[in-house]
Amino acid sequence: MNTLTIQAIDKVHGKSVLAMVTIRVLHADEAMQLRGDATVLSRYYGRNLQTALLRVKINGKPKTWKTRSDVEIPVKYGLYEYAHVCYHDGIPADQNLYFVEIVSE
Repeated sequence: MNTLTIQAIDKVHGKSVLAMVTIRVLHADEAMQLRGDATVLSRYYGRNLQTALLRVKINGKPKTWKTRSDVEIPVKYGLYEYAHVCYHDGIPADQNLYFVEIVSE
């Protein structure tokens, strides 16, 4: 996929500032290879519904199906927040939460 430049809250590098970053959205094959920590772009973060880059922990193995090409990857953020990043036919199914790679800041 192509890169895009967005304005988001950068929570990845230990700071909570609004920054312009260039990101690349990961394909399902790339996302299934992730281990440990990963970066997620969340469109709905906090009370003000802002866009934020978050560091999450992969919280289990990817779930796949035999009859369809969907992939579901469980993630954990903070102490009590859990989510699933879902892919359908190799692209993010939910446009509000997906794995990204930070290209430049």
